[in-house]
Amino acid sequence: MSDSEVMDLVALILVIVGVLFIIAGFVLNARGKRKAERCTSRTTGEVFGYDARGNGVFFPRVAFKVRNKEYQTRLHYRNQVVKSTPAQGEAMIEGDPLSTTIRIKRNSMVSGNPLENVFPRGTEMKVYYNPNDPTENYVERYAGSLMPFLLILSGFMDFGIAALFYFLF
Repeated sequence: MSDSEVMDLVALILVIVGVLFIIAGFVLNARGKRKAERCTSRTTGEVFGYDARGNGVFFPRVAFKVRNKEYQTRLHYRNQVVKSTPAQGEAMIEGDPLSTTIRIKRNSMVSGNPLENVFPRGTEMKVYYNPNDPTENYVERYAGSLMPFLLILSGFMDFGIAALFYFLF
């Protein structure tokens, strides 16, 4: 194979990967929207603990009952922005703690969990669930995911890189 043929093959592979990323992004986005549409019933749950998800932030775990059966879930965020500064004493949340993006200012060596101060054990929270399958649920608001956007963006970036390989080499 000549260099030109190799570059054409690389460009083709990048286009195929880009198409797969874009398809996966749209599928995940549609799946998330369907979840939000299916969770039509609402109940009240109670914070019973905290779940570690990196960056030293522990998200509230919520227990709720549907038809006398107990379920557990947690408060989800689409994105976390954690600013670590040595001068920061106790951790604090900047903005709305129920926003889909949580912004936390903290000192990673000495700060505690700021969400535990906002949502202490025993706090009541709204839980939306699918009446046909209560394991499909979300707390307070549907946060969605950044993954569909990132996959679609990556797919289009692959197209751009493929175009560079095809036209420049």
